[in-house]
Amino acid sequence: MFNKLLSLFRGIPVTIHDTTKIEEGSARTATLGDLAAGATQVLIARVDGKLHAIDTICPHQNGRIEGGKLKPGNAAVCAVHGYWFDVTDGSVKRGTCRKAKVYRIEEKDGQATVWL
Repeated sequence: MFNKLLSLFRGIPVTIHDTTKIEEGSARTATLGDLAAGATQVLIARVDGKLHAIDTICPHQNGRIEGGKLKPGNAAVCAVHGYWFDVTDGSVKRGTCRKAKVYRIEEKDGQATVWL
């Protein structure tokens, strides 16, 4: 019972495989769940050897924050208006809007767990 209650505060853990393929200074999108059932898309990025996860939905006007090579300052870019988001903490580097949602992520043995 205690573990179920605790899981409400921790979030739902989802495993992502083959995270060793994410190169330093780059990011890729991971779809967690079934898209038809409202899956979550998360941007997984590697900075200084550590994985970070932010939502791919831009808080400005629901554009998509895209993967690929990161811009200076560890930034991923929203394709709609060109806003830059720091993948390590979701803060806005260029543009004026709220920070992107950040997810807890831990990597072990070539796979990562993201808590939604």
